[in-house]
Amino acid sequence: MNARLEQIFAKHIFCQKKFLLCLLCCLVAAAQPLRADSTIDSLLAVQLEQLETGNQAGLTQTHLALGEAYRDIARYDSAYFFFKQSLAGAGNDAPEYRFRALLELGRLESYPRNQPLRAIAYLKQAETYSGDWYKSEDKTALYYELGNAFLTAHSYEQAMSYHLQGARMAEDTRDTAMWSSSLWSLGSVYWEIKQYGNSLAYYRKANELRKARPGPYFTTLSSIAIAHLSLNNLDSALFYTRLARQDANFFGEPYGEPYCLGLLGNIKMEMGMYQEAIDSLEASVKLCEQLGYARDAMSYRIDLGKAYGLNKDYVKAIAALDLAEAEAIKMDHLSLLRSNYEVRSQVYAWKGDSSMAFVYLKKHYQIQDSLMGEDVMSELASLERGFEIDKREETIQEQAAQIEASRRLLYVYGFASGIVFLLVILYMAYVRNKTLRQVNQLLEAKNAEIRRQNDRLASSNEDLRQFAHVTSHDLREPLRNISSFASLLARRYKDQLDSVAGEYLFFITDGAKRMDRLLNDLLTYSVIGVFDHEYTQVDISRTISDVIRRFQQNKALHGAKIRMHKLPVIRANATQMEQLFTQIIDNALKFRSVESPEIDVRATEQDDGYVFSVQDNGIGMDKAYQDKIFALFLRLHNQQSAYEGSGIGLSIVKKIVEQHEGRIWIESEPGKGTTVFFFLPKDPPYDPTPTHIRDRWQWLQPAIPAALEEEKRQ
Repeated sequence: MNARLEQIFAKHIFCQKKFLLCLLCCLVAAAQPLRADSTIDSLLAVQLEQLETGNQAGLTQTHLALGEAYRDIARYDSAYFFFKQSLAGAGNDAPEYRFRALLELGRLESYPRNQPLRAIAYLKQAETYSGDWYKSEDKTALYYELGNAFLTAHSYEQAMSYHLQGARMAEDTRDTAMWSSSLWSLGSVYWEIKQYGNSLAYYRKANELRKARPGPYFTTLSSIAIAHLSLNNLDSALFYTRLARQDANFFGEPYGEPYCLGLLGNIKMEMGMYQEAIDSLEASVKLCEQLGYARDAMSYRIDLGKAYGLNKDYVKAIAALDLAEAEAIKMDHLSLLRSNYEVRSQVYAWKGDSSMAFVYLKKHYQIQDSLMGEDVMSELASLERGFEIDKREETIQEQAAQIEASRRLLYVYGFASGIVFLLVILYMAYVRNKTLRQVNQLLEAKNAEIRRQNDRLASSNEDLRQFAHVTSHDLREPLRNISSFASLLARRYKDQLDSVAGEYLFFITDGAKRMDRLLNDLLTYSVIGVFDHEYTQVDISRTISDVIRRFQQNKALHGAKIRMHKLPVIRANATQMEQLFTQIIDNALKFRSVESPEIDVRATEQDDGYVFSVQDNGIGMDKAYQDKIFALFLRLHNQQSAYEGSGIGLSIVKKIVEQHEGRIWIESEPGKGTTVFFFLPKDPPYDPTPTHIRDRWQWLQPAIPAALEEEKRQ
């Protein structure tokens, strides 16, 4: 009787378990309504039947199939549930199902659940399985997912190790899809550690492999765009972003639109088009949040904060960065937290709050040091070298085997002479390939050196320009004091000073004035192209008329005749054109002969531009100095001559012409006057300084523009 009751009770408990499991499955299905999908419906029907019959082995397989079906339609919570059920139902006698369930759970924990440590736990457990059912493609997929999980967890050496192993296995088995994915992931590892050149190389290799099979190609195209953006190749980045967006729209990739909008926002931001960047990034963040891409929404919100900061909307910038920081801390995402602190430091610097900028810059470097220590970089390089050495050894072994097989074949047929021919061909191919590799390595090294030199040159030019501004502005204040007090001494004590003291005071005053004029000209020379860089349609006749009017107001013409002959309207910088003709006409008036000055201004149109000439009847110069006259501070007359000047005027003219991609030269003879020729293109290139660089300049030296205006008034 008791045994019978136990059987009834056990059957009752089993029925309750089946009922609860069915109810839980129905709740999962109801929580995420599915579109009409015959595959999922049929699998759910099979599941119910197996629950009723108690077919545990079939139920494990069905749960695995249901998880894969829900994963394919991006219903990740439902997929996760059924993979857990499959893992729970698979015993030790079903290692294949346990392996596949662990692999899929690790993949979902890595993305989209963003739990890399839990993903690594599942995948490392799957790594322990082996057997007749365990195929090479299973191992390749496992290594790929482990590499991605370690990359998300910021363990870059582990990520590179697994991706290198996966790439090697995929290459051996000719699995193009997995080979391409592994190379792409290697590019992502290099991008995370900011080695963007290596990242771009791997992304390109992955894209070439992916082209061998049908699309989509959105992943590799967008990654190439990101690498170009990181290398500041903005045109290439924009080109690949558009290709990726077209590909995503063609293949119906839902992630494509928000991702490409975020990329476009970053590219526009680097181009200085801040409002367009803000619009693209706001749309990207909104779409990512709607589609459930929390990590990407956080990343683009950081970029949005930077765009707000560059647009001087610091309240919105800090608000966006605060929200992104809270999300990054919640998700324990160190890479995004590092980027957040870097951008926040920049925003506070632009705002003028240097103390807060330093605080967040320090936080940024603390996280960066923890992610990219010297030991990590050394380990990554060692892993890649080991992988390349293994590949070379395998290649050498394969080549040796092929040579041995060829020899045997030739011995069989008795063609001994063919062996010599084959060896010669192989040797020539080896020498040729070796030479090509050496040449390519040399070219790559030279290109890298050129890039480094260009970076150093750009930095040096920026420092020199800032030094010229600061020096010319700060040195003029003590010069004014020297000149003012020397004048006061001369006026107040003129009756008490002898002729020698008066002469000394005159030398002091005259030297201070000449030094002030020299610094003013130096300041004018150094700011060319920094504050005025917009091109408009400039009427040269009107420009010269304004210059003449100013000379008349200053009474500097002294009976000079200035004639203009049919001058054109050109596309140029108006302020710089006024400076150019002012300097040239001022030189013609200054270096006059005994006769009244006569100046003729002409222009000759050519296919690609205009040749201007300014001819005077002044004192002229020797041919020996015509190639040197544009040098900075060069004067053909000493300081005590009748011709005043600092030696910078023609240097300013030359710099303005070259700013417009033109060229300038002089023809002159002593006593017969001078003609200044310069060529200006019809469509000069327009490459404006980005606003954030210009703002940084003005923040460092806010008094420079005011000083220039004061000098113009004086």
